Amino acid sequence: MTETAHHGPSKERLAVGLAAATLTVAMLAGALAAYASDAGLTPTRVDVSALEVFRTNITVLGGLALGLFTGGLATVVGLLQNGLVFGYAIAAATLSGHGGAVATGVGPHLLPELGGFVVGAGADLWLGATLASRFLRRRALLARGDLRTWLRFQGAAVLLLAIGAIIEAVVSHV
Repeated sequence: MTETAHHGPSKERLAVGLAAATLTVAMLAGALAAYASDAGLTPTRVDVSALEVFRTNITVLGGLALGLFTGGLATVVGLLQNGLVFGYAIAAATLSGHGGAVATGVGPHLLPELGGFVVGAGADLWLGATLASRFLRRRALLARGDLRTWLRFQGAAVLLLAIGAIIEAVVSHV
């Protein structure tokens, strides 16, 4: 998990970057789809507790973890699916003249929530690809520190999602 002068960023950090890029591309594709279809969407106020939001976010994070068993493929598919839906919804609501509602309803909790998904998915991509590679080369699946590193990333993801859930329940209105 460290950077060195000779080797650059760690594989774990590169996987988090890949997760961020995948989610970003999917969000842009979703936004373009909304623009191309001239879709309309009106945001509605939903009163939910932080616990409900957190439970939903943990369910999504758990779905992304399926990549552990598929060499990271299920994680990529989950990121693409969530990114497409999110990008489409944000763009459709904005194109319908509800940009202000989107900004105040989604903006406050956007960074910790997306950050949590990206950090968790990055750890899933890294460990899923590592496990698949070791399996194909008939090596021991887990090396010393793999599980600890994955858990550290997941812990950071859960913390970010908890912060996002509190902000969404208390500050955000959509």
